[in-house]
Amino acid sequence: MGSTPIPGSNGQTHVTPLSPLSPTAKERIFKTLWSMKNDGYCETTIYATSRRLRMIARGTDIDNPDKVKEYIAQKAATSGYKENLADIYDRYVHYNGLSWQRPYYVRESQTPYVPTEEEISILINSSTRTYALVLSILRDTGMRPIELERLRLRRIDFERGAINVQTAKGGQGRTLQLKPQTVAMLREYVSKRRLDLNSRLFATVACMRRRFSTLKKTERASCSDRSC
Repeated sequence: MGSTPIPGSNGQTHVTPLSPLSPTAKERIFKTLWSMKNDGYCETTIYATSRRLRMIARGTDIDNPDKVKEYIAQKAATSGYKENLADIYDRYVHYNGLSWQRPYYVRESQTPYVPTEEEISILINSSTRTYALVLSILRDTGMRPIELERLRLRRIDFERGAINVQTAKGGQGRTLQLKPQTVAMLREYVSKRRLDLNSRLFATVACMRRRFSTLKKTERASCSDRSC
């Protein structure tokens, strides 16, 4: 397949892993991802599936369901993570004509961490102008990152200071209000780019997560230096 971009890789070819995958595993993983794309899965789901399947293939014989089940069971991870691995491998089994008895994991109930307004403001102040805008929109509206990734210019009402959100889970859309300062930041952001009404405004969720992770680590280090 040469350097053909893998579905879910955002148009980029993957770097060769330290433990190379077998040709059969590469071919079957590609078939899984391509089939998911044809079945209408979103790019973020395909990207996550790509990463996890490669991880499994590097850790065990991906074409032996019993070994994969053992690999998942012995992994030092939460039940929720193991459940996710089982979901992803289930797609591999389905698209490659395999069969297995899927393991059952009970996801632990956890109280989500909700940052304070002050913590969000500190993170915004530590960000680049683009990610300060991204964080401000998420703070103002409560949008899911995948909804922000799919946001197009035509869905922004600058006069009313609102965003018409196309839900990511098949539900009804909704209109969300922005703070005046965020609207001003968004106007400046759009004015500096050549965009048409159908243009997407921001990076993928995967890019956002990597950037946010870097920002949080930087802020923690800075806070430690200040003895917060």
